[in-house]
Amino acid sequence: MVKERSAEEINEYSEMANSVMKELFGKKSGKLQYKPAGQTNFVFEANLPDGDFIIRISTAKDKIESFKKEQWVLERVKKEGIPVAEIIEVGNEVVKMPYMVQKKIKGQDALYHPDKKKILQQMGEYNSIINKIHTNDFGKTFDWSDDDSSKNKTWEDFLKNEIEIESRLAILEKNKMVSAESLKKLSEYLQRINELNLQPVLNHGDMRRKNVLVNDKAEIVAIIDWEESCSSIAPAWDLSIALHDLAVDDKQFYLEGYGITSKEYREIFETIKAFNLINYAPIIKDLVKRKEKHHLEFYKLRLSGCFDLYSL
Repeated sequence: MVKERSAEEINEYSEMANSVMKELFGKKSGKLQYKPAGQTNFVFEANLPDGDFIIRISTAKDKIESFKKEQWVLERVKKEGIPVAEIIEVGNEVVKMPYMVQKKIKGQDALYHPDKKKILQQMGEYNSIINKIHTNDFGKTFDWSDDDSSKNKTWEDFLKNEIEIESRLAILEKNKMVSAESLKKLSEYLQRINELNLQPVLNHGDMRRKNVLVNDKAEIVAIIDWEESCSSIAPAWDLSIALHDLAVDDKQFYLEGYGITSKEYREIFETIKAFNLINYAPIIKDLVKRKEKHHLEFYKLRLSGCFDLYSL
C-alpha cells in the first residue's frame, strides 16, 4: 500500500534528493519527479545530462542496512546474468537519512503487458538461477553483513528468532484459522526441514510481476525490489510467494520456466503450503486487532482450503 504524503513532506525530501545528486554529480537536478512508492521510502526521478536516475530516501534511519543488503544482492545476482538496476550510491552521510541512487531502467510494469505466459516463464527461469546462489546463515541477515550477532546459523534459529514461529502458530490456533490436524501437520513440515539439514541459498523474497520490468516484446529488462531478499531454502520459500496469487495456468507457466519436474514439485508442495500459512499469521493478527470479523471468516475459508477448486 502506498502512503499518501503531504506537499510539505515531498518538498522536504525533494531538497534532500537534490543535495544527494549535487554531492554525486556536482549539480542539482532541478525539478525532481516524485514517484509515490510504499510506506517508508520517498522516491524521485532525476534527469541529468549524465543520465536518468532514481533516488530513494527512507524515513527510517535503520533502513541503511536494508539498502546495503540490496546493494550486495544486486552485485551478486548480476554476476549470474540476472537483469537488475545499477546502483550508483548507498549512504546516509549527505542528508543523514538512508538513501540509494540507481540508474533508471527503461521498461514497463510487467503487470500490464498482455504476454503474461512469456513473462512468467522468464521469471521462473531467473528465479531458478537466483536460488542456485549459495549463501551462509538463514534469514535477512547473511553474507552481506558483518554483524554475526544477528545471524541465524540454523533453520531452527531462523524459525525461532526471525519468524517467531511459536507466536505465529499461536495466532492461527487461538483464532481457529486452521484445524488442529492442520496445525499439527504444519509444525511437522517445518520441523522436517530442520532434520533434512538443507543448505541456505539466495531468495528474492517477493518474486511477483509487480517487481518486474519488461520491454515491448515481453522480455524482462529488470527484476526490482529486493528488500525482502533473504537466505533460505529453495525452491519452496520463493515459490510460496511467487505462486501465491497466480491463477492455476499461470502457476504452471512459472513452474515450467523454473525447470522443476512434476515429481520434484509433489515433494515440496506441502512445504509451500506451510510457508503460506505461517506468512498469513501477521495478517490475521492485524484483522483481529481491528475486529474485522467478516474478513476473518473469509480468511478462515481460504486457509482451510475452501478456495482450492481443483482437488478432492
